[in-house]
Amino acid sequence: MQPAIELRHLRYFTAVVEERTFTAAAERLRMTQPALSRAIRALEKEFGSALLRRGRAGVELTVAGEVLFREAKSLDESVTAAFTRARRAAESGRQLRVSARGCDVATLMQLVAGYRECGVAPMVADRSVQLTEVRQGAVDVTLVRAPFDRRGLDSEHLRTDRRVLLVPRTHRLARCTTVDRRELDVEAFPVWSNASNAELSWWAGAESGDRTWRRGPVVHDSAQFLAAVRLGQAVALLPETMLGEASLSGIAVVEVSGVSGSELHLAWAKDATSPDLAAFVRHATNPAHRAALTSPMVREGNHQAS
Repeated sequence: MQPAIELRHLRYFTAVVEERTFTAAAERLRMTQPALSRAIRALEKEFGSALLRRGRAGVELTVAGEVLFREAKSLDESVTAAFTRARRAAESGRQLRVSARGCDVATLMQLVAGYRECGVAPMVADRSVQLTEVRQGAVDVTLVRAPFDRRGLDSEHLRTDRRVLLVPRTHRLARCTTVDRRELDVEAFPVWSNASNAELSWWAGAESGDRTWRRGPVVHDSAQFLAAVRLGQAVALLPETMLGEASLSGIAVVEVSGVSGSELHLAWAKDATSPDLAAFVRHATNPAHRAALTSPMVREGNHQAS
């Protein structure tokens, strides 16, 4: 039997799950709550089973609802990507859209500067939607730091940067030459908003599972990240290549051992078929270009930043 379900019904369902309440979901969808409730009831009727449970803490998924939610998210992203790519294919003079977070824009510009096969539009990526934009076709390829959600993506490793420790200038470790990660077990680290547990562990240098750390303030951007260190609310680990873009006033930079490096990857949608994209990936992963990208652009004298 083919269910009589429209994509918009699945989007309604996804919004309710993500917002946790019908009221918030209705506001997000710009529709009335009664209309949304009727749509979800119709979806459950068509499905023949309850998908959501209403409780004091908001809606919760049933077992069937969990399965549908995963599939609905993937389907929505695939349909959006198909329409976006088709629309862009019809545009004249289309450019390849390549993004990177602000801290990796220097590397992005290195890649773009040496590319001549087609037009490239470099873009700054918002961390919270960076990979969603790639999955949905709004961006063709992006520079992203591991660990990241690889669902629906292919990727190539470009380089690995060593990480350094950032502490307030008044911190007990500020005058050390090198610090071992074990000395940081009692320290608090900034917590990136909407980051996965794997990402949070990596940012605290605890990805191996044998180290402990305390949760510091929640941060949403690099300015808040550095401010948490400057104010003595946390210490932080940062790829050394990002120091040139950081404002290090009041912060000391110390070498650290016992932590993994920061892997920089090029990522694109797994189902992408663009010849321009394939050519750009070959360009970026060419051994000669990789060698040029491995030279860290570090601010001179960063270890004594004041």
